[in-house]
Amino acid sequence: MPTRLKLSIAMRAAALIVAAICLSPSPTGLAKDKEIDPAFLALKDCPDEPGCPALIILDETELSNEKLQARASRHQLIKVFTEEGVLKYSDVVVTSFVGGDEIRNLAGRTILPDGKIVPLKQDNIFVKTTAKKGKQRLRTKTAKFPGVVPGTIIEYSYDLISPKAANYTSYTWELQKSLPVLTSLFTIKQGEMAFGVVHGGLQHVSVVRSTPFKGISQLKATNIPAIPNEPMGPPDDAIRARAFLHLPELQSTWADEMAGRVAGYTGRFIGDATAVNAKVAELVKPDDPPIEKTKKLYRFVQQEIGTEEERVGKTDESQVQDPNNIDEVLRRGYGDELQRTLLFIAMAREAGMQSAILFIVARDGGLMNLDTPDDDQFDAFAAAVKTGGTTWTFYDPAVKHCPFGMISAKKEGGVPNAMLITPQMGAGEGFYDIISNTRIWRNRPSRYSTATIPVSAASRNVQNREATVLLATDGTLQVEVSEQGIGQVDLDERTTYLPLDEEKRKERLLEVIHEFQPRATLVSAEFQDIDSFEKPAVLKYKFSVPDSASSLGDRILLTPSIFNAGRPVPFTSDKRTTPVHFPHTQKSIERLTFEVPAGYKPGELPKADIVREGPFLFATNYSVTDGKLVFSRRLEIDTATWPAASYAQVKSFFEKVQAADRQVVVFAKGSAQ
Repeated sequence: MPTRLKLSIAMRAAALIVAAICLSPSPTGLAKDKEIDPAFLALKDCPDEPGCPALIILDETELSNEKLQARASRHQLIKVFTEEGVLKYSDVVVTSFVGGDEIRNLAGRTILPDGKIVPLKQDNIFVKTTAKKGKQRLRTKTAKFPGVVPGTIIEYSYDLISPKAANYTSYTWELQKSLPVLTSLFTIKQGEMAFGVVHGGLQHVSVVRSTPFKGISQLKATNIPAIPNEPMGPPDDAIRARAFLHLPELQSTWADEMAGRVAGYTGRFIGDATAVNAKVAELVKPDDPPIEKTKKLYRFVQQEIGTEEERVGKTDESQVQDPNNIDEVLRRGYGDELQRTLLFIAMAREAGMQSAILFIVARDGGLMNLDTPDDDQFDAFAAAVKTGGTTWTFYDPAVKHCPFGMISAKKEGGVPNAMLITPQMGAGEGFYDIISNTRIWRNRPSRYSTATIPVSAASRNVQNREATVLLATDGTLQVEVSEQGIGQVDLDERTTYLPLDEEKRKERLLEVIHEFQPRATLVSAEFQDIDSFEKPAVLKYKFSVPDSASSLGDRILLTPSIFNAGRPVPFTSDKRTTPVHFPHTQKSIERLTFEVPAGYKPGELPKADIVREGPFLFATNYSVTDGKLVFSRRLEIDTATWPAASYAQVKSFFEKVQAADRQVVVFAKGSAQ
């Protein structure tokens, strides 16, 4: 069948499916457990994105403020096409915040390709509570659907019920998913309230709003593409098309009210900290310069105050419950990210320095947008301290081993990405207001300022790698490596290896080696000073690679860039729709010394190479010293993001890097030269 005809049939089928959904029962109730349309069962692929692992046929949400307890009901139909889809989507995970809405009535069924229906049993639903951020914890319910094979439809639904008499004053409707969506419906039983809508995300999706019944509004979008999955792309929540439903009366003040809540809560939490004040007197001297005081307090919090994970296994009630104030955090010796940050701020205050809390939109979570009334976009914390003059300096005491004066990479922005709020007891006082004939709990606004956490320069994030390589005549390489980093590079190494035991560290290191030498065998590994706060972490390891070089008679062909030549080019597509997000800026410096078999000498060496493209620099050099080949390589990426409009430039740069990394040196024996 011609391709064009295939596509036209798929498009016609999609149109029939959308029509069937639009003609489904009244929007006053979710259409669950109805007879499945034969068109759904016949569907073989995503109409607009062929080859997709699965498709969301219907994504339906109903928000109800009609009763004292607000309710959000969800209903979804997922068609699975491939084995990958089976692995990824047979388990459905539903989440809510502990203390927030309660998950109820989770139910579902599996509709097999032949139309047979297998109900979801309660025995296949599992509940778990996990720590997340600040004082918030997530409760998850995981439904494991049985018998899923390619061609299966998974249908599930659940309710989120307010635990007390309350109405929704805002809601975030996430239109775009990791899978394509044929139809997304959002029904609002708003009661007395009238919601406005603000759209967010880098992607645009057309939404049609209607009022099918009095007091009921409906938003509908069709043929929604999946969130673009491009190498080194922005986080999904920065890209995702979504709609924020809000009360227009609160739109202009939501950020100020959030600042009030934050200022009041953090002010109360710091409070009159008797134990903290005594500890500050012990740690710093009155005549210490402000920067020295800050450094001492920073070291104490980083080194002596443990992370939230230490709560696991505690049995004493005082150790298990959330702390009520900063003194309790100090006494127990551990806390979550927010609590450890507030401890540092309280100590800096007691030492005589002005300090504030930074509420941050992390790079792996999205982009700050104060036009969208969404408290949840702020998911990370840091501290701001004035150590002299009127300028704020930013610190990250809650991230273990983050260098003094730096912020961890995920919190760097380069654009406004944080709200700077001063803790203040009594701020953000709550009060009731009447909006749309409804009693709404609000908070007194507080002042705040936006802050830009700068991106650290590549010169502060350096990886140094030295390697000695023994080349055998059969092409086997014996490689002995020593590498260490500073700044974000050092923090990366510690974040990767510090939580693991010795064997798990070696397993993880071998996974890293296999990224560039898939057939390598790890011989030995040492992780020196991995837990030190005074010295950089040093990785020393040995690995062996068989047949890495090619033997041709009396010649051996070797690609000296053994750590990079085997890596795929990160950018292969000719076009790109989203910006490039590098983990952080970085300078990588390598020096490899090759010892060759007796009697072999290198022939003509590749020329030194240097490539410059804006903030990108790449350079290589080859030389022979005492009969040994010395290969040097340097790569600098001095930007954290790169615009999609200039994608061709970054793609061209990395293609040139790969070409240079794949240069070959020929070693010849005796007269064969």
